[in-house]
Order: sequence, then C-alpha cells, then structure tokens
Amino acid sequence: MAFIPLPGLLVRDFLTNPNAVVVELGSGNSLFTEIIKLYTQVIQLDLAPAYNSSFTQVMADAAEIPFKKASVDILLVPNLWRHLNNRLELLDYWQGFLSDSGVIYVLEDDTESSNIAESNYQELQKLLCKIGPSWRGELISFSDGVDSILSTATEESSWCFGSAKNSYQVNSLEKLIAMLCNLPDKPNRLIDSINEHGLSYGQYWWARYSREMFCDCR
Repeated sequence: MAFIPLPGLLVRDFLTNPNAVVVELGSGNSLFTEIIKLYTQVIQLDLAPAYNSSFTQVMADAAEIPFKKASVDILLVPNLWRHLNNRLELLDYWQGFLSDSGVIYVLEDDTESSNIAESNYQELQKLLCKIGPSWRGELISFSDGVDSILSTATEESSWCFGSAKNSYQVNSLEKLIAMLCNLPDKPNRLIDSINEHGLSYGQYWWARYSREMFCDCR
C-alpha cells in the first residue's frame, strides 16, 4: 500500500536531512518504499522477506526493533497502525529509537468514502478483517486516530495531523477479483461492484511526532 501525494511535512523532512537514517516498519510489498526511494534511502523492517531485494531490509518484528537507541531520524509506519493491538504502547517504545531531532510518521487509510469505488475499498477492508481478524485490523477514522494518539501524549505540541486524498492507483484488480471468487463465501455483490465501478483508496490521514517537542505544521 502506498500514499500519493506524500504529506508535505514528510517531503520537507526528507529534503532538509538528506543523510537521515530512515526506517519503514511493515514494508510488505515495497510499494511505499518505491515512492520514498525518490527522496532518500530506506531501511525496510518486516517479518517477511523483502519483495524487492534492492532495498536494505531487516527481518524483525515492529515490537522488537534491532536498532540502537536514538539512532533513527525518520521512522515510517505506513498502514501498519491499525493491525497492531498494542499500538499506543508501541508508539512509546518506538520513540526511544529516535535521534534528538527524530520524527515518526503514522499513515493510515481513512474510513471516509465519496464515491462507489471508494466504498468498494471500504467494504473490501471490512471483508479482509472478517476473514483474518488475528492479522487484520479495522480501518481507523481520522478523528479516532487523533483522539487515541493524543490520549497518551505528554506534549500535544509534539504532534501534527493531516489528511489527504490518496491518488495512488489500484493495480492488479484481476488478481483481487480472482481471490474474492475463490472464497468459500463468495462476496458476489462486492465483486460485481468492483467490476462495474472499480476500486479507489479514498482519503488517508497522517500523524507526525517530533522528538523536538515542537511541530511547525505550515
């Protein structure tokens, strides 16, 4: 899963610190890494082997990061947040790996939809969560994401939030539909709707934590 356009603050962080140590948690299919590599080098961290061997990858759990304390400048958490049961505890844990000027970015699909293609994506995520509840999490709305993060924040000024329309194009619809057709309880209505109207990611939200306890959102 990828996000286009990237948050402006994230692009600014890349450009102002070209030698930053950047770590992406839950790199999965490397789609997000492919976007980030246009700005900086990325260290992927995932439990599974890398999809793209050209990237530097560490096989590890996001709850057991094998890095030194205060060694990471930019920690990216794209579409992993909702799959974690202990996400707020992990957020506190990840902060310990940031350098003095380090930042964390959480990026997640929103629950909003403005057309049928986006509604199809929402329904697909609900279905996947139902199929694999032990490894899939429900989408988190922007407001719920902000509220949960700030509920444990000691300094609200260290956080910035924003949202944007994700223009990243959905690929391999044929493979997706084939997968849905092979399910024991085939979701015919969703399959028909995807065939007719397509699939679109819709809105996403992001949260930025700054170790410097100050965030300029401009």
